[in-house]
This record gives sequence, C-alpha cells and structure tokens, in this order.
Amino acid sequence: MDGLHRVRLARYLGEAEIPLITYEYARKYIFTKAKWTIKRNANKYKVSSLSGYKAYTFNTSEWKLKADEMGNFVLSR
Repeated sequence: MDGLHRVRLARYLGEAEIPLITYEYARKYIFTKAKWTIKRNANKYKVSSLSGYKAYTFNTSEWKLKADEMGNFVLSR
C-alpha cells in the first residue's frame, strides 16, 4: 500500500514513470531517554529499548553521540 497515492496520481496524469528520491542512509537518529538506553562497548554503541523488544548497534567510528536540549540521545554521522 505504501506509495499507492503516487501510482494513482501518475495514472490520473497519464504518466508512465513515477520519479522518486531515495537516500543511501540515515544521517541522524534520536532516541528518547524515557524509552531507550545507550551503552558503549569497545567501538560500538548499543541502543536498547527499555521494554526489551528492540536493540540497535552503531559503530563509534561512524556515529557521534550527543544529547539534545531535552536530554534525548542523538546519534549523527
């Protein structure tokens, strides 16, 4: 279903192709302090949800860790 509105609009306009922009990778992630924890192990940041359902790993050589004005964790390239 994702993108169905673009397909319908292209058909309505009689277009054969639908232009789109894709991004190679994300440049920033924000994790709220109330729902996530971050631990640094050697050369990695491990971000885990407090509920225990999700976990992500980021290389410290590629990502910088900061806190925003609300105290949330910000990982950016």
